[in-house]
Amino acid sequence: MAQDLTIRLLGRPKVTQDSQLGFQRIVRKYVVQGPRASKAGIEDANNPLFLPVGTADEEFTDHYLVNQAVEPTSSMDKANLTRDFVEIRDTYNSESSSESGDLKRITRKYIVLRAQHARGYDVTSWVNHPFNSGGRSNDAWDYLPSAIKNTEPTSVSYTDTGSVNVSIFNASSSGPSSLGTPSVSIASTSTTLSTALQAAASRQFKSWGRCLERKLGGPSHRSLGCREW
Repeated sequence: MAQDLTIRLLGRPKVTQDSQLGFQRIVRKYVVQGPRASKAGIEDANNPLFLPVGTADEEFTDHYLVNQAVEPTSSMDKANLTRDFVEIRDTYNSESSSESGDLKRITRKYIVLRAQHARGYDVTSWVNHPFNSGGRSNDAWDYLPSAIKNTEPTSVSYTDTGSVNVSIFNASSSGPSSLGTPSVSIASTSTTLSTALQAAASRQFKSWGRCLERKLGGPSHRSLGCREW
């Protein structure tokens, strides 16, 4: 690969580490020829000045490009370029849990690349992401980052059959899956919520039908109200 003489690295990179998350950030500075800092140079199809998000650093190969900026100088013949590379994990950065009654909540925080990338989104998720003009989905389940899909909890106890190792988001296009069917208890008899609602609706329509028949039965029944369920 031919060396690009229109851009030159300035010294060693600045390396910083987050004391809480353990991440490393690398900042590299370059000097570029004036024409490379123009719109045509930044968006050049063959040799763009701005690299794609997620491009790996040449030295720290596990650090990926997240930000880049061009700053002017006092001369039209050159400009300064800054590129930020960040060490991004393939799992969550922190986890916390809380419990209230029968509800248990796990909160995980992730850092992902906003791009189609192993540390970002897979092909399908990225197509559905609002960042793309072609994304038509308003459901966040349809564009979950790969790191979330790969580290989702799989041992659950609230499924219909009590089975374990069922992925919570494995049917993300239709929302979380494998959740238990809502049920109610009526006269010591357990039934599903949907069945109970259907039965209640059926009784309601029958009651209105009987009420209508009484109203049409004669003048003596015109004052009756439809209160039967």
